[in-house]
Amino acid sequence: MTDDYTEISDQSNLQDLLNNTSIAMALLNTDGVLLELNDEYARRFGKSKEQMLNTNALSYFPPEFAERRETFVNRAFETGVHQQTIDCREGIWNLIHCYPIKKKNNKTDKVAIYALNITEQRNAEIQLEESKELFNTCLNSLEQLVVVVDSERKISLVNSAFLQRVVVQGKLGHVIGKKVSDIFSSKAREITDDYNFVFKTGKTFTKKYMYELSNSKFYFKVKNTPVIEEGKVKMVVTTITDITSAKKTEEILRSTIATKEKYMSIIAHDLINPIHSLYSLTKILYTQYNDLTEEKRKRFIGTLFDTLERTNQLAVNLLAWSRSQRGQINFSPAQVQLDDLIDTLIALLRQQALEKNIRLYSVINCSSPVARADSEMLSTVIRNLVTNAIKFTHANGEVLINLERLETHTLRIMVKDTGVGIPEDKIKKLLNFDEDYTTLGTNNEKGTGLGLIICQEFLEKHNSKLHIESKIGEGSMFWFDLVE
Repeated sequence: MTDDYTEISDQSNLQDLLNNTSIAMALLNTDGVLLELNDEYARRFGKSKEQMLNTNALSYFPPEFAERRETFVNRAFETGVHQQTIDCREGIWNLIHCYPIKKKNNKTDKVAIYALNITEQRNAEIQLEESKELFNTCLNSLEQLVVVVDSERKISLVNSAFLQRVVVQGKLGHVIGKKVSDIFSSKAREITDDYNFVFKTGKTFTKKYMYELSNSKFYFKVKNTPVIEEGKVKMVVTTITDITSAKKTEEILRSTIATKEKYMSIIAHDLINPIHSLYSLTKILYTQYNDLTEEKRKRFIGTLFDTLERTNQLAVNLLAWSRSQRGQINFSPAQVQLDDLIDTLIALLRQQALEKNIRLYSVINCSSPVARADSEMLSTVIRNLVTNAIKFTHANGEVLINLERLETHTLRIMVKDTGVGIPEDKIKKLLNFDEDYTTLGTNNEKGTGLGLIICQEFLEKHNSKLHIESKIGEGSMFWFDLVE
């Protein structure tokens, strides 16, 4: 009697346990008829156990779900192997298990269904995926390069901007898992030291780097931010901002300021001083004309002429340079007959050379020398080079304008003198407006260095460049090439 009571009690407890669980359970035969089910299974269909018992389980599903569920259950009957799937119905996600129950002949005649509600877990997973997708979208939309480095100094995450800009062994490569020092091998030690500092101190570290690639300079601002967990740096998030444009703008601004200061210096000293001299000389001539001897008058007039000539040349260069800086000079290339242009310039400058007894001549080593150039700019360039050569050549010296054709279908124009020469360490300063380098000519002629700056700027418009060679006491050579 006691054993029967215990068995009934155990069955009652088991039934209570099955009905109080949140897992929906049911037992189906090969026809899909519900042989057993718990309260949770019936509740999910809005029915009672009594209503569903001995009815077809598939009849409670919409047609599209019923078909899938039938295929799922039949697979368990046919294979005799546990089946598992996930489905969503009316916003409810379930993890479904189907366990075959076999008779002694090893044939499956029933299956046990277990349906675990995983909606909360699944929604959390969906939200996580959506968050990851949103995070990746935001990360990859950044123009900044982003890289995450772990405690072993290996890369664990990068954005698309990083992959587009960083080259691994000549190709866009897979960088995850690589040491950051391997990616930036040219600055491996410096970058490793920077990361070591952040991992050791837990402090954000910002630094600017300069890289050279294909003879071009690139500037980057790098910010390393530690991610700290439980008081320890777990990883470092690095953002790399390309500041090349800003750097170039800064350099242009600095150059503009230097140019303005140079411009004002020229006006304040090199232009005002000769004007003051002209004023003083003309005042003497006007107020003391009758008291001066004829010889003194001629000397004063000669000084006036020299001062006016230098002031005129300075004013011409100053105006040309000013217009160039403001973009008011149009570059109008055309076919220019270079030998005719050179002859015209020699005729224009011959008197200036004769005053110092300097031989000014040309040598044309090619026939029909025609180049595509802006004749006005080209005249300004050659005139400035010849004027400088005369200025720094002693009396009885020579200034040569040489023209020759190179094998590369280009024409080379060279102005060569037998003057005082230029120290090697000063040559670069001649073409740099930021550098203040001028010297007196052989007759103490003053200059500003502005003429060579104009030459360089005008030649750049012709895709050319001014070259200089010089030896102290032997003279100088200035040359440039033009395309035929």
